Amino acid sequence: MDMVSGHRPKQVDKQVEKQTGLTEDNIAVDFEMPGITLLSNLQNEIPDSQENMKAYLERTAVVRELEKQKTELYISKRRDISRNKYNKMSSDLLNKIQAGNIRFKSNYAPAIIVEMSKKRLRCSAIKRN
Repeated sequence: MDMVSGHRPKQVDKQVEKQTGLTEDNIAVDFEMPGITLLSNLQNEIPDSQENMKAYLERTAVVRELEKQKTELYISKRRDISRNKYNKMSSDLLNKIQAGNIRFKSNYAPAIIVEMSKKRLRCSAIKRN
């Protein structure tokens, strides 16, 4: 369990997979990286090496774009789900402690700053335990 969020990271991963079909393991699109010879030729400024790299980039443009889109969707969905979980946790906690003046509530981390009297703070701590 993630001690910061109180949620198991696997739960978020499972929800992302359920909603998108994507996992960290299946985001990658299979394409061949530029060979060591091509990279060495580029570094050593061998004639035609730049044209060969341009050709490689053109050949792999579609699959690289697909991988980029899949990765962006995965990250975006993971952030949305995590944000929703943090918001629910924050709301539940604020309801439990009957917090008064909320100064700050993060959507991306379990962080809340509230203004409370010492008496209310003690009462809330007792209720929570």
